[in-house]
Amino acid sequence: MRIPQFQRDFVWDLEKSADLLDSILKGYPIGTFIIWKTTDRLKTVGALGDFVSKEPDENEVVEYILDGQQRITSLFIALNGYKVGKVDYSKIYVDLRQNVEDNIVLTDVSDMDELDYISFSNLLDHSIVDLMDKYVNRKENVKKIEEYMQNIKSYDFSIIEVPYAPIDVATEIFTRINVKGKTLSVFEIMCARIFDVKTGFDLSEQFDKLLEDLQQCGFEKMPSTVPLQLISLALTGSCKSRVILSLRKEDVIEKWEPCKKALMYSIDYVKTTFAVPYSGLLPYDVLLVPIAYYFLKTNYEHPTGAHNKYLKDMFWRYSLTQRYNTNLYTGS
Repeated sequence: MRIPQFQRDFVWDLEKSADLLDSILKGYPIGTFIIWKTTDRLKTVGALGDFVSKEPDENEVVEYILDGQQRITSLFIALNGYKVGKVDYSKIYVDLRQNVEDNIVLTDVSDMDELDYISFSNLLDHSIVDLMDKYVNRKENVKKIEEYMQNIKSYDFSIIEVPYAPIDVATEIFTRINVKGKTLSVFEIMCARIFDVKTGFDLSEQFDKLLEDLQQCGFEKMPSTVPLQLISLALTGSCKSRVILSLRKEDVIEKWEPCKKALMYSIDYVKTTFAVPYSGLLPYDVLLVPIAYYFLKTNYEHPTGAHNKYLKDMFWRYSLTQRYNTNLYTGS
């Protein structure tokens, strides 16, 4: 199982994780997990505290967690006793006393006899011989440990699988079940999709580098959609959201550097031709897309004559009419 990049970070504290584990040991329902099975490769959370996941094989089916990330992560790190940030999840314990009225799973055992509890991370990782030696005078505690171990192994997790659905369907499911109602942007979805292990291409990192270059010329406030619109326009003749989301990873990676160069040329053209010194004075950012597209199609030649005239005419017409202020530019 993998956690896609568009999931929020792990935020549960020790107490909340302990409550979840307590419910599992008691056989209580903890909600449904939604898993997307696919051969697609998304950028994922590669490290979780002490744990660093390995990349799956090229043709291996991957299970991405769409809902239940906090719960699965809590169970995983508690069973392994990992440390995440400053929180040590090996400090979650199981109370072995017979008359437990409240929680079985505890985080504070400072006032307890060490033979009356066991670390949660040791429940599935112990030797009967070792336990008998440790609890030689409290054999009833060994029975409790075995009982709780079986409770974990036999727990009936509720799982809904979404097999081999397109990424736009998977992200739509994620958006709808997100308790905060946060709609994923086209850029967030594409950042998850356009990640190549072999070449190390990371769309999010590449865009950050682009912003660093743009900072020198005062255009660092460029929206993340602009380079994607240009790439889509260059590949398909359209840059609507649904078209961008259908682009192949290999094509986007191949077009990134040429389109980045075209954007730099378009910014230089806007600055010298229309006296726009920084992005804040640009009527709207999408104007850069058709201009950059021109540079891309002409092998970065500076427009002269009729070409220059038509580009100027387009710039002022679109600026004054606000034609593409709220809609994506679509052209051929």
